[in-house]
Amino acid sequence: MSAPSSSAPVLCAHCHKTVANFEFCTACQAVAYCSIEHQKSDWELHKPVCHSRRQKEPYIAHIDFGRSTTDNSPWCKPLVDAISLPYPRSFRLVASPEDLRSLLAHPILPSAILCTSGEIAKKQHANLRGALKAYIEQGGRVVLGGPGIGWVPYCDIPKLLSSIGGVSWKTEGYHRTTHTLNAAHPLVAALPSPGSSPTRATLPDTYSCKAIVLKGVATGDMMYRSTEDSGVESLAMLLHGGKVGSDEVAVAATKVGEGWFAWCGDVNQEEGTTAAMKVLLGL
Repeated sequence: MSAPSSSAPVLCAHCHKTVANFEFCTACQAVAYCSIEHQKSDWELHKPVCHSRRQKEPYIAHIDFGRSTTDNSPWCKPLVDAISLPYPRSFRLVASPEDLRSLLAHPILPSAILCTSGEIAKKQHANLRGALKAYIEQGGRVVLGGPGIGWVPYCDIPKLLSSIGGVSWKTEGYHRTTHTLNAAHPLVAALPSPGSSPTRATLPDTYSCKAIVLKGVATGDMMYRSTEDSGVESLAMLLHGGKVGSDEVAVAATKVGEGWFAWCGDVNQEEGTTAAMKVLLGL
């Protein structure tokens, strides 16, 4: 820790109390502490922040209560690897509600948060959902998706979307079909051309996925959607006479305040969905 650089009151990153005499982390100079003891206590939480600031890497958090996606969903390993392996020291796994409270109370917040845990929809986590909404409005990104989201009761998904993103999106169905990229979506249009951007090059123009799809999404917020050419690709749907309509949305993202809120309904984590999630997370 460095010597105090100012007498102006600031918040200690660990106890969140206002103190007149403080010392900065000497490595990143981004957070202050009221004592060496509090700096040491805060290190596990501050470590990815510190590395991110020093190396100018994205600071990404993954909400995975109980580590269900990380440990028990092997088909999601490409997703977890895609967001953690390139930046192992600035990636943070949030494995419990207590971890999430600490994360969102820290003076430096992640650049983006991926939530693959359906636990976030439970009634007792209403305050956490409210905190995530505030984080988005202040400039953060939250992406809901992955296998755990599929365990949220179907009728509760619109309430989950509204409580975090303030949106009025509704669930339309659950089936497999081919979805088409909306190249005009702001997050896609902002990317360099596929020839000069590896990220843009990985986004497929179309891909098939089994997803919880949405309706009521504004055209400009649709990232991957069904079209008139999309057909039924699920045997179960064929047996029950199911149909696929146009503009059923598997991936959506909308501007909320200064940040972004996104939904990825694919429960099997197809390669195209992982590519879309990386764009949504700003990677």
